[in-house]
Amino acid sequence: MAISEKLDRLREEILKLERELSKYSFDPRRGIESYSMSEIEKLLKRAGPNYVRIKELLYELVCAQEKLYRELYSSAGLRELNVDTETPEKNLIRLKRWLLAGRDVEALPANNVTKFDQVLRGIARILRRCQDNCVDEILIALKSMYKRDYDRYRVVKHIAENCTALGGLEAAIVEKIETLPLERAVEVIVECSKKVGCVKLATYLEARGEKR
Repeated sequence: MAISEKLDRLREEILKLERELSKYSFDPRRGIESYSMSEIEKLLKRAGPNYVRIKELLYELVCAQEKLYRELYSSAGLRELNVDTETPEKNLIRLKRWLLAGRDVEALPANNVTKFDQVLRGIARILRRCQDNCVDEILIALKSMYKRDYDRYRVVKHIAENCTALGGLEAAIVEKIETLPLERAVEVIVECSKKVGCVKLATYLEARGEKR
């Protein structure tokens, strides 16, 4: 696909999401990267029952806008987004981290095991039997349980945080993990599991539900 066609499709996707958010008091004339955290928090506080839906739309919009910037950077011969200075790109990354970190706790089903816990325990089982490369298995587990990248990254980031606690991953990497393609993010946690011990990391993940 030509770069111009990719850019046009991304712009159409962004426009569609901005129109959806305009139903909840977001200004379609403003790019999402121009909003401050405090502005978004105020809008979410007024959202009532639409709170979760707005967060989903925001995450989709941030990801689409981030893809657009990456395509623009790539077409200019640059490899990565410029997030070292105060730029719209940096604000996007900040917003994406905030959306991932400010996750809502899922409602507990009758057996008191959330979907989040189920996914973690499933990945723990994969890690226990992982002999070589289990990236594909973990990706399948994430995609079979969650339809949105928003939720998949929540799981990956939690595992990465456990890797940091075990001394196998630097905190700086965890902070940026949601900016990586999902497959690369999973590769990072698999690499860490081999460093700290797959069984040790699996045990940490399996214990998560007991700490609620």
